Amino acid sequence: MAIGGIGMLMTGDDTDNAGGTADGTLTDTGTTTCTGNCDYCIRLSQQIDTQAMVVQQRLEDMVLDPNDLYNTARTPADNWGSGSWEGHQDRFDYEQEILGDMIASADAHGCYVSEFARAVASESAPSRPGYD
Repeated sequence: MAIGGIGMLMTGDDTDNAGGTADGTLTDTGTTTCTGNCDYCIRLSQQIDTQAMVVQQRLEDMVLDPNDLYNTARTPADNWGSGSWEGHQDRFDYEQEILGDMIASADAHGCYVSEFARAVASESAPSRPGYD
């Protein structure tokens, strides 16, 4: 799993069901059911939402292109050390891959994933500023 330093944040073992029932079932607000390690799922869900915001911000930065990188620095060679359009695309893909890996882990453990996170995980990076 290619999730950077996230492993440090998700401590505990699969038998830690604090806050749930003896079988590991927890329902919060009657809409989300946790089956398994509820503490793990709660932490992972929060981390997924945080990562989804990172991906969403990268998408918005590319759509708006406030530094006009598309026209002035399309490749790293055009603007060495200061960012480029291709660099933003690569970073978007990287952050989105992390989000996808996190969602896959959540799904494998039966954890809740917000619709927002799932939607952001399936967005495509724009090929140019503005919406394609």
